[in-house]
Amino acid sequence: LLGFLKSNIRYPLQAIKNKTEGIVLVQFIIEKDGSVSNIKVLKEIGDGCGSETVRVLELLNSMKLLWTPGFQGKVPVRVQYTLPVEFEGS
Repeated sequence: LLGFLKSNIRYPLQAIKNKTEGIVLVQFIIEKDGSVSNIKVLKEIGDGCGSETVRVLELLNSMKLLWTPGFQGKVPVRVQYTLPVEFEGS
């Protein structure tokens, strides 16, 4: 996932202009079928960084890239994740 995020996130132009850096904290659910749902930005740093993070996570579904769901015993279950995504200028 981290490799996917790094290769698909486009640093928003406004964030580059304003030198916005920091960590966007997102929360989402991996459904029983491996798709991503309920994406929420818990911590926003502004200038489009949160919406860019959501855009890339939504790409997982549109590209049909599925996660392995959680399991309890042999039964697939929904799992909630919280993920920090770092935006750092070069």
